[in-house]
Amino acid sequence: MQQVALNAVDEYLLRAEDDEITDVLAARGAERFADLLRRLGE
Repeated sequence: MQQVALNAVDEYLLRAEDDEITDVLAARGAERFADLLRRLGE
C-alpha cells in the first residue's frame, strides 16, 4: 500500500514538472510571436 502511494506521488510530481515546463515553453513562444508581430508591423 505504501509503495502504491509513493508511486502515485512520483507520477504526480512528474506531471507537475511537465506542466511547468510546458508553461515556460508556451510563454517563450508567446513572446517570440509578439516580437514577430511587432517586426512585421515596422
